[in-house]
Amino acid sequence: MLRKAQSYILEDDFDGDYRYHGGPLPSLFSEAPDHVIYIVSFSKVLAPGIRLAAIIGSKAVIKEIAALQSLIQRQLPIMEQITLASFFREGEFTRYVRRMRQVYKKRQAAMMDALLTHHFDKHFRLYGTDTGLHVFLEGTSDFDEQGTIEAAKAAGVGIYPLSPYCYESKRKGLLLGFACTDEAMIQEGVRRLKQTLHI
Repeated sequence: MLRKAQSYILEDDFDGDYRYHGGPLPSLFSEAPDHVIYIVSFSKVLAPGIRLAAIIGSKAVIKEIAALQSLIQRQLPIMEQITLASFFREGEFTRYVRRMRQVYKKRQAAMMDALLTHHFDKHFRLYGTDTGLHVFLEGTSDFDEQGTIEAAKAAGVGIYPLSPYCYESKRKGLLLGFACTDEAMIQEGVRRLKQTLHI
């Protein structure tokens, strides 16, 4: 189908390194390298300010992307690229990801434990329980996202609505991040969120 349409799938693997149960999932690129453009953003894995990513694809595709990039932005961050290359060459990147995977695994477990302890699973469908840096709670079609977010903010809890991430879908719910929050804060945040929801 992709061959007939002369098109590609853009695979954005921005947090594929953070899978907490089972082995890594195979990428679409590994299944169809001639028809998938694979992207990994180091801004997500390392730090938002680094503004670097890698693109992997066929030679023809990379040549076209490089030509387009030269027209859009010529001044790429050279020192950051050199530093990142050294990070890879010395094996520090692999060690860093391995270390952070254990940190995030504990935080994800704390998030799931708190959500189940406070019976969120009886009111929402829970997703993101095996991978990534967020858990999202899908509510009913009449769930008041904005009201819940405002009430949570007043209680000192930062959460995000699900609906803006749903393309041509009316799904509603909440997006809960845990990457920058320790286990104690996660548990307290979920407790406060439960109070705002009155569940």
